[in-house]
Amino acid sequence: MSSDDGMQASGRVMRQHLVENLAILAVCAGVFFMALISDLHETIYSYLSESSQPSSQMKMRSLGDHRLLIFPGTEPQAEVPGKAELGTLLLFGLVASLGLSAFAFVQNRRLRHALDKQREAERQSRKLALHDQLTGLANRRNFEEFGQRVIFERPLSERRAVFLIDLDHFKSVNDIYGHAAGDKVLVDYAERIQGHFPGGIVARFGGDEFAVITPPLREDGEALRYARFCIAGVSDAFDYNGTALHLGSSVGVAMISDSIAEALRHADIALYKAKRGGRMQVAFFEDALERVVKERNWIENELREAIRNGDIVPHFQPVVDLSTRKVLGYEALARWNHRERGSISPAEFIPVAEECGLIMQLSEQMLVKATDVARHWPQHISLSVNVSPVQLRDKGLGRKLLDLLAATGFPPRRLEVEITENALIADLETASDTIRELRAAGVSVALDDFGTGHSSLNHLRACRFDKLKIDRSFVSSLSDNQDSRRIVDAIINLSRSFGVRCTAEGIEQPGELAMLAGWGCQEGQGYLLGRPEEKTSFDFSDVVAAPLRLRA
Repeated sequence: MSSDDGMQASGRVMRQHLVENLAILAVCAGVFFMALISDLHETIYSYLSESSQPSSQMKMRSLGDHRLLIFPGTEPQAEVPGKAELGTLLLFGLVASLGLSAFAFVQNRRLRHALDKQREAERQSRKLALHDQLTGLANRRNFEEFGQRVIFERPLSERRAVFLIDLDHFKSVNDIYGHAAGDKVLVDYAERIQGHFPGGIVARFGGDEFAVITPPLREDGEALRYARFCIAGVSDAFDYNGTALHLGSSVGVAMISDSIAEALRHADIALYKAKRGGRMQVAFFEDALERVVKERNWIENELREAIRNGDIVPHFQPVVDLSTRKVLGYEALARWNHRERGSISPAEFIPVAEECGLIMQLSEQMLVKATDVARHWPQHISLSVNVSPVQLRDKGLGRKLLDLLAATGFPPRRLEVEITENALIADLETASDTIRELRAAGVSVALDDFGTGHSSLNHLRACRFDKLKIDRSFVSSLSDNQDSRRIVDAIINLSRSFGVRCTAEGIEQPGELAMLAGWGCQEGQGYLLGRPEEKTSFDFSDVVAAPLRLRA
């Protein structure tokens, strides 16, 4: 056998033993060296230095991308060919007169065990790199790699969708019951949905955000059916130590085209629409949505600057006693006059402030500015401010408001806080505690937009209010809708039964005012009685005898 043939034969044998995880010793008349990949050389160097040779007689040398473990007697005369894959052991003997026929392979169990442990560690490391540790689902990296494979390997006719899923009110679970409860919800939700997408993938991106790539879709409506599996995953309450936790979910859907990153971006835009539409919603991406999201992002950026500069100011709308026509107080309403666009509606910027975490800062600014004006009013004139649903989920809200009042010197008994019915839905217990804390300090609490939310009577039973405010949608249709007249009359009688005051919002016509006053509604506000205005001086001597003289 020639020297080349011997090298090739020995190489085949060596590769076979490498596959079997054998420790390799090259023996060539006592002079040899081994080149090892960096992730293995420490293990084998340690073994050899403890067994066959004193460590002082061995040395390391770098050669290209490899590290060489060199025994005494020779230096390598050949280059290491190419680059070895991770974990590969390269073996070279350089005794020309003997060729490579003198190689011997010795198995060592201790070294094999060490290599097995390293291989298992590598497997675990890869698993951790590709999976969410809490739920065991794929992570974002795994999800995106799967998506790219789908794009490159699918037939031209194959269609798949990407979902982004957000659990509604998940933060409240963490805040109220702790992170252990939140983790339990995430694990349970993952178990509920992951079996519905064979041939697809379900991932958790972090927090309460999940993502799905569907199996191939056979028809247009199938994406919606798959999305409903994600909604159904929260239809049953989650159990945490015997407590039933009720959540919702929102799903944004986009079709996969040429880029998984683009599909995710589109799904995120659709998710924004779904969340704006309320709980348990599915929304599909469409081009028009992109313009909506760009506008929303513009508002967020400008809003941050406006809050920083103090550009959002309170306008004051009077609340009038309908029997005496006297001003009882003012509601402070946030108004934003943009330097380029002019007036931007609160209906546009308040939801953005809630979504991006600016609502607390904005509300604190409004309260400070409004109380700074209102403290100069007569002591019997009240100030009303609105509290958003996002604020009401904060257990420390009551303390924060009272601390602000103390800092500004404004008496709590002159402040009225307005809370919408929908704000009570997310966390009625926390809302009830906040209401009790505020009322105990002398602050009045009004239930705003009464009759438009969910379980109105249940809220009256669970929370104690000082006032009910009839929603403007009922008031505006009094003249031509018999049902609205019956509802408004019933709310007025209900407030009387509970011993609380009643205020009608959105009064714009004299006929509306006449009906409300005739039914016994004590208070009203609306354009007929006074528009919201930015002003610092008020004339409280102007008591008008006839409604038309208030606002003709």
